[in-house]
Amino acid sequence: QIIRIKPDTKVLVISALKDPATGLQALKKGAAGFLPKPFTAQELHEEIRAILEQKS
Repeated sequence: QIIRIKPDTKVLVISALKDPATGLQALKKGAAGFLPKPFTAQELHEEIRAILEQKS
C-alpha cells in the first residue's frame, strides 16, 4: 500500500517466514529487499545499505 501511494519509497520487508516464495512475492510487489528473521544487526545494516545504494 505504501508503494502505491509513494512509488519512490524503498521498503524492506522483514518476516518470520523464511520461505523463498515469501521473499519473492514481496519483491514482485515492489519491495526493495527482504530479510527473514532471525537476523543479526550486521545483516540488517548490510541490507539497508544495499537498498539505499540501489538506483531508483
